[in-house]
Amino acid sequence: MRPCHYCGHHNDDAALRCAECDTALSILESAPGSKRRNLLGTPGNWVCLLALLVIVQAFIRLELTPYDPSLGEGDYQRVAAVFYLWLSLGIGGVLFGYGLYLIKKRTGLLARRR
Repeated sequence: MRPCHYCGHHNDDAALRCAECDTALSILESAPGSKRRNLLGTPGNWVCLLALLVIVQAFIRLELTPYDPSLGEGDYQRVAAVFYLWLSLGIGGVLFGYGLYLIKKRTGLLARRR
C-alpha cells in the first residue's frame, strides 16, 4: 500500500492513480526507502506561502507610501495603506490557518470522526 501525496489515501501498489482523488501516483513514491521531501509539493504549503506573500506585500506597500507629517491624521494615502495592511493581515491569517489545516489533514494529525 502506498499513500497518495495529495490526499494521503492508501492505494494498492499497482495503482497508477489514487482511488480517492484521482491524482497520478509517481513511481518514485512506491520505491521502498525513498522519502523525498518536497517543500512545496503539497497544497497546504502553497497556501501558507501565499499567506506569507499577501502579508509581505502589504508591509512593502506601507513602507513605500510617502508620509507627510504636516498632514497628520489627514494623510489619506498613509491611512489607506494602513487599512490595506490590516486587511491583508486578516486575509493572510485566514489563508495561513487553512494551509495548516490542509497540512494536518494530509499528515493525518486530525482525528477522523465517523
